[in-house]
Formats: sequence, structure tokens, C-alpha cells
Amino acid sequence: MNFLGIDVGSKHSLIAHTVEGSFPTVVSNKISNPLTPSCIVYEPASEAVFIGDEAIDKQMRYPQHTINNVTTQPTFNQELPYFYHTLLIDNLLKDVEMYLKDKLTELKPEETVVTLTIPSEMEEEKKELYKNIIKGHFNFKEVLTLSDIEAAALCLKTMHSVEKKNVLIVDIGAHHTTAAVFSVGETIECISKESAIVGGNDFDKKLIEYAERYLLEKQKIDITQPNYIRAFIRTQRAVEKARILLSTIPETNIEIDGINDNSIMIKLSRELMQQLIHDELYKIEEVVKKVVNDGKTKIEQVEVIGGTGRAPNVVQIIKGVVGEEVRFLNSIDSACSIALGGAVYAERSQQNKNKLTEEKKNNEIEEKQKEMIKKIDEEMLKATTIIKNRERKMWILNDIETKINQYRRYIESKEGNIPENESNALRNLCNEMEDWLNDAQDLGLESLEEAYKAHLIAIDSAAPTLKTYLDKKAEEAKNEKEKAEKMRAEHIGTGETARKRPEPKTNKEKMEAAEKAKEKGTKAFKDTDWIGAIRMYSSALGHVEAMFDMGPEEIDKCNQMKLSLYLNLALCYLKVDKLTKALDNAESALKIDGKNVKGLFRKGMALNGLKKYEEALVAFKQSEEIEHSAATVSWIKNTEAKIQADKEKEKRLAQKMFGF
Repeated sequence: MNFLGIDVGSKHSLIAHTVEGSFPTVVSNKISNPLTPSCIVYEPASEAVFIGDEAIDKQMRYPQHTINNVTTQPTFNQELPYFYHTLLIDNLLKDVEMYLKDKLTELKPEETVVTLTIPSEMEEEKKELYKNIIKGHFNFKEVLTLSDIEAAALCLKTMHSVEKKNVLIVDIGAHHTTAAVFSVGETIECISKESAIVGGNDFDKKLIEYAERYLLEKQKIDITQPNYIRAFIRTQRAVEKARILLSTIPETNIEIDGINDNSIMIKLSRELMQQLIHDELYKIEEVVKKVVNDGKTKIEQVEVIGGTGRAPNVVQIIKGVVGEEVRFLNSIDSACSIALGGAVYAERSQQNKNKLTEEKKNNEIEEKQKEMIKKIDEEMLKATTIIKNRERKMWILNDIETKINQYRRYIESKEGNIPENESNALRNLCNEMEDWLNDAQDLGLESLEEAYKAHLIAIDSAAPTLKTYLDKKAEEAKNEKEKAEKMRAEHIGTGETARKRPEPKTNKEKMEAAEKAKEKGTKAFKDTDWIGAIRMYSSALGHVEAMFDMGPEEIDKCNQMKLSLYLNLALCYLKVDKLTKALDNAESALKIDGKNVKGLFRKGMALNGLKKYEEALVAFKQSEEIEHSAATVSWIKNTEAKIQADKEKEKRLAQKMFGF
């Protein structure tokens, strides 16, 4: 059975895992970081949702579509409470699944007990709602809740077998500060506890206001205005970084990049910061004083957790309350102790289930929660259906666009001996289909399916010669494959094996082998055997790449051969719609000859097929500057039209987020 402790915080989220009889481990995310940013970003253009570190990378681009404070904004719709928490937990569970997969096991929700760590001041009804939503959505065996500071105390007791003593734990988070005195020994008893709405975000707010005043007075820049929203985000990040640095050094700078293309440095010292956050420090001091006085016990040890807790200013005011002689041990991890304690609590709760079973809540509240959970599941099911339909729509649109590009290549290359009247009809039909694509985004799936079938029928009717040619090619390819499989089966059955040819050893032999392979590749290309051509060109490339200790003439000849092979491979991969490989080979050719017209044109074709229209346009224009071509001009116009269409689409989607 698996036991999880989940800590969804204002700044970061993390998850700890354990099994019975073991101390828990914090599970790192896919970039090996135990802390995952509690950040969610919606990208309008792709309608994708990014979570964690990926969201941080996107935040600057989409500030209006960013959620980075899920504890104060847990949902976008009151009918779907704790929606953002559910997304973050789902993301954390993927990391656990990968972690367990490496240990040759798996996460089974029905065999998993979870502890959700929560703020001490969370209302009972909200606590139950949060717990039941997570349990209902992920189907865990059991979901428990435990206050953050109690989880930290449990982590302390589990990690350190201490004699009975009175421990003051101060948790300074982003929005709240909680202090509690615990009697820690064989058991844990909370003697007194106090909370206040003050935290690291309040510190940062005062420092940001200081930076705002400085920028307004010294630089005449008002970053509170909407047109400076990205600069404001950079200021937030710079302030947080400076505040953290002041924990270890007496003076630093608030370094803000990208304001009117300049970097601005604002000096900040511990003394100045203490002046700026004086009111907030006073509130924290009052919380600590009250909890110590209410407890009426001698404090023997202090543990400070939370992202802000170890700043010198904070430590000093706590020492002022409890006395300089009290030990500040920092014996538990400031960031991870809450999740670790949650995992321990889940394990122990399972062992003592009868003792720790919570009383059932009012039937009416329970029924409401069940209905709410059911509604969330229904919404999730609807969302899954929408995603599947959207994927099918994108496949249809991509397939039509691919076919347009294929048919245009057939028209331009005159492959298949298509009559002029059919070529003209097919060209007109491709243009009509391309115009249709611009508006097809808004069609429903059923209408899109009907239009897709109609376009396929229209293409076959417009160019019957091409259809016959393509059908013949497909039949020949099928026959060749069956023939090869039959020969292979016969060879295996008779024990016959192919004779291995001697490998060329000298540079001369390698170049001769490359030339022979290239000739075979060219023959296969003329026979429209693209795969065979790719195989032979790749073989030729392998021979020339194995050449060594070459003189100047050999190097030049080798580079010319490589250039030709890369260009041929790029064209072959375009023929079989392996666009990424076509791009790789075109770029390899351009590394040898940066102004090669064929290389630039084929790079543009590959990028266009990959829908990287801006980059494709650059490649086409570079090719046209070197050598004028009607085909290149046509592709430039085509690509510019696609770029404009994408901009229109992005404009239509700009006001949408999370489907509302």
C-alpha cells in the first residue's frame, strides 16, 4: 500500500511518498526538483494548459492567463470548487507514477491513503469539501487532512527521536503565519497555537512598492500601468530573489531586466528591508508572543519553516521573544517537512484506523458533496469528449493541409504525367481548399467530417490520372513489401543468409562505395522508390562520414558529396512526408553551403509542412534573393497567407480561457 503527503502551497507544491515501515521521500519532478511551482497558464493559441515549471516559462508571455496563487483563488467557477488544486495534484501524481515505475511498482489509487496538508485556519466545511473532491476524483482508498504546522511537528518527531521537550514551530508562508507550541516526546501534544494573515507575499508587496516608487521617481516609469504588466512580473521575481539573498548577505540589488530595453538595479540592504516591512514583522512578533504566553511553558527548541522563515530579520524577532539561549536547530527541512509529515500521518492513520476514523458528517452536507463530485466527474467527462473531438478536427485539418502540399508538389514536379487540364483543375481545387481551411476552424465535427469526405471525392474527380497513378504506386509498394517478406521467410526457412560484403577500408574505397550507393539511390528515386533511395543515400553518407586523415582535395570532394547527399535526402524525406528529417538534412546541407538555393528551398518546404510558417518564410525569401524562381515566389505568397490566417485565429481565441 502507498501513502502520500500532498502540500499544495501558494508558491510551490510537493508530494512525499512512503510505504509501511519506511520513512517518506519527497518525490522530485521531471526536472529533478522536489518543489513544483503552484502556477497554471492557459495558452489561447493552442488551448493548452501548462502546469508547474512549464507554466513559469509561459507566464511572461500570457500574464492575463496565469493563475499563480491557487490558495486564494482555488477555482474559476464556483460550481467546480478546488479545480486548480485538482490540476496541480494530478500533475504531482504523474511524478509519483514515474518514481514508482523506476522501482518496478505502480500507484493504485484504490490501495493509496493520502494526507492533504491544509492551513490551520481552514473552515471545517471547506476542509471536508476539499478532501471529498480529491477522493472522489482520484478514487483514493482514503483521504485525510492535517494542518500544515501539525504535519511539521509530526515530521520532527519522526525524524528525530527526541526527549520530551517543548518545541516552538513557526510556519511563515506566503499569506499566513502560524506559530504553535508542541510538547514532543512519545506523543505530540499541541499546547497553544496562533495564526495571522501575514507572510512572504506581504514582505514582497512592501518591497515592490519601494521599487515602484524608485522607478517612478528616478526613471519616470509607472509599472502599475497595464502596458507594463510584464515589467511588473519581472519586478516581483527580482524582489523575491533579492529578499532571499538578504538571508545570507547584508546588501544586494533588486535587478530588473527588460524595462524599456534596459536593466535597472535598485540597492537594498537588510536594514532598509527591515524598515520597509516593519509592520509585518511586528504582526509576526505578536503572533509568537501570544502563542508563547498562552502556552505558559518554557520553550526549549525553535523550528522555523516556510519560504520566509529563515530571514535574519524574522529569526531575530523570534529570538527576542523566546530568548537568545533557546536553540534554533533547523532540524527539519524548511520546504519539505509538511509533505513528509503528511505522508507519515497517512501511514499511521491506516495503522490506527479505528482510533482515527472521523465522525460522519451531516447527511445533507454529504449528499450535496456527492452531487458536487458527480457534477465534477460529468464536467471532466465532457471535457474529455471535447478534447477527443478537437483532436479529430485537428487531424482532419492537418490531413487536408498535407494533401494540398502533396498535390502541389505533384503538379510542380509533373510526376505521374498529369494532363494540363487535370493539373489546372487540381490547382484550383487546392486553392479553394486552402481558402476553406481558414474558416474550417469554427465548424462542428460532424460538418467537418462531411466536408472532408466531399473534398476527397472532389480531388479524385478533378484528377483521375493522379488517382490512378497513386493507386498504382500503393499497389506496387504493397507487392514489394509482400515479396520482401516472402523472400525473407524463405531464407529463414532454408537457413540461407546473405553474404556479408567486405567493408571498404581506405578513403578511396569509401568514396567509390559512396558513389555506387548514390547511383543506386538516384535510380531508386527515378523509379519513385523513395524509401529505397533514402536507404542508398544514407548508406553513401555513412561511407563518406567514415573517411579520415584526408588531404585538402579529399576534404573538398568529401564535402561536395555530403552536400549532394544531404540535399537528396531532404527531397526524399519531403516525398514521404518525414518533415523533421527533411529539415535536419536541409540544415546539414546549409552548414556546408549556407547559400545553397536547393537547401534553402527544401528547408522552407519542411518548415512549412511543420507549420513553422515564420521560419519557412525566412528560408524562402533567402532562396529568392539568391536565385529568382516562380515556384519560390508562389510559396512565399502561400506562406504569408498562412501566417495571416494564424494571426486571425489567435485574435479570435484571445478572449477565451478555460472554455468560458
